[in-house]
Amino acid sequence: GKYSPFQGLPEIAKTDKTNAEKFTASEGAAAQPLTIGIAAAQEEKYLCELLKFSNVTISADAISDGSATLTLFNKFKIDLPEDGATGDVTGILVMYKDAYQLYPISIGGGQTPPDPQITVCDNIAAFKALESGTEAELKLNNAQVVYANGRDVYVRDASGAIEFYNLGIEYATNQVLNGSIIGKYSPFQGLPEIAKTDKTSAEKYTVSEGAEAQPVSLTVAASQDAKYLCDLLKFSGVTINADAISDASGSLAIFNKFKIEVPEAGATGDVIGILVMYKEAYQLYPISIDTSNGISMTTVETATNAPAYNLAGQRVGDNFKGVVIVNGKKVVRK
Repeated sequence: GKYSPFQGLPEIAKTDKTNAEKFTASEGAAAQPLTIGIAAAQEEKYLCELLKFSNVTISADAISDGSATLTLFNKFKIDLPEDGATGDVTGILVMYKDAYQLYPISIGGGQTPPDPQITVCDNIAAFKALESGTEAELKLNNAQVVYANGRDVYVRDASGAIEFYNLGIEYATNQVLNGSIIGKYSPFQGLPEIAKTDKTSAEKYTVSEGAEAQPVSLTVAASQDAKYLCDLLKFSGVTINADAISDASGSLAIFNKFKIEVPEAGATGDVIGILVMYKEAYQLYPISIDTSNGISMTTVETATNAPAYNLAGQRVGDNFKGVVIVNGKKVVRK
């Protein structure tokens, strides 16, 4: 980069050769500030450094101790106490118009004061119980990304699943998240979503690689329940058409949002996808379709003379409609 001091503040600036190719980055322990008095801190060698001032008097525009006063500029928009409060202030020392100045990062015991306006939700189910439009902090306890595709990210914890929609943060399928994230509960046509706010960031959680996310195996009818929205589901031995899947229990609309290859109408197989809600109706976004079982489907309009059985192996009469097994083959009775 280019050495480009700005009003006395040492800076490295971008050039056409600047990139991240020649260094590695790793997670480190929390950076420890240098504890110092206000008068001693006002020296060039501390510029851009993380400093801590203990038991100082705090106002909106300065901190002071028995030795001196140092101007504050609230660049990072943290909550400042009332004028005259005392406490510990941690921040970055800078230079502006030939004068030393501090950008505060935290006030009070080395911790950023909590925002009293933010509700904290212990899990996804609690977040989904909020009123629409509520900003809250969602705790992430081994929450897994069950599927990620661009701005559509579906996350599950032990209490349920939700969509992280267009948060401006990159995610990958199978990642495990621990910590918390702030966002707004913003259901869209019945689909639970967490939406971006000015406080949304990836700073308060850690990411690790997890094992392959396991889908919940269900029948079509059992899946159509709000508790499964945004979750990864699996339907085994279903009949597959361009706009729906079906089994003996019912039918579920599909929408090929992720542009996977769909077999010819009438094929059977296993379908894995994300359950969503659209215009007050349940719908599946398929992620994978496996027809490798080799079972062919036949559509029949009338009953045959051979005995017929449902998928549970129970014999059914001629009036039974849906998927049945006749002579060892699956057929659809209409």
